[in-house]
Amino acid sequence: MIYWIFGDLNPLFAVFILSPIIALMLGVVCFYRRRFKIMMGMGVSFVLPLLFIASDWATLWANVGIGMVYGVGYSLITLLMYKGLNFIKN
Repeated sequence: MIYWIFGDLNPLFAVFILSPIIALMLGVVCFYRRRFKIMMGMGVSFVLPLLFIASDWATLWANVGIGMVYGVGYSLITLLMYKGLNFIKN
């Protein structure tokens, strides 16, 4: 429900640009902050598209399916960033 705060935000910018960047940053945070578990980071990444896609409750429920698809993609981005940093470290 980000649109309650930022009413003029373009949904395509939020879903295709901002969410993957946030997912990458969550992977980095999970790597450097061991207390912030990777599963928690993946969970936050999973709900990111639902926060950005929905402008009201009706839109939220209409886009739950595509939000899950994007959420899985963003969770994988977070996991790949985490695993990539682990691979570089070792």
